[in-house]
Amino acid sequence: MGIVMKKLVLLATTLALVSGSAMAADLPLKAVKAPPPAAFDPWDIAFGSALMNDYIFRGVTQSNHKASVAAYFEPRYNVNKDLQLYIGTSGESISFANRAAAEIDIYGGIRPTFGAFAFDIGVWGYLYPGGTCYYGAAFDTAASRSVPNAPPTPFPT
Repeated sequence: MGIVMKKLVLLATTLALVSGSAMAADLPLKAVKAPPPAAFDPWDIAFGSALMNDYIFRGVTQSNHKASVAAYFEPRYNVNKDLQLYIGTSGESISFANRAAAEIDIYGGIRPTFGAFAFDIGVWGYLYPGGTCYYGAAFDTAASRSVPNAPPTPFPT
């Protein structure tokens, strides 16, 4: 009989502790005033990073089916609540045949909003530092030449 009695005492104690905190929630409290809204700050910053098991862009692997890391930084200027200007940069680790160290993207644009419709109009540029052209020139004009594992070009030979 001693074990049953100990269990009943333990159950009663637990119920008393649990129900006591529920009654404390019913106590009246003084309402706290909400803080005033913050002043409009036109500047905003976005940043982030990613870890990918394969960096694929438009169906083509950019990391040779290996892991890749990426990071971006984007300062923004809000002209008003419906118009935003932005410029940014991002970097991704890649594995190309030209031995480029990374892919660096520079971009910028404007984001207008018209009611429920939001648009993003911008430009984007890709840089591949440390990469060499296949035929030694900074800009190879022989577009008919092919790079290994690249799709054929539509230009005549």
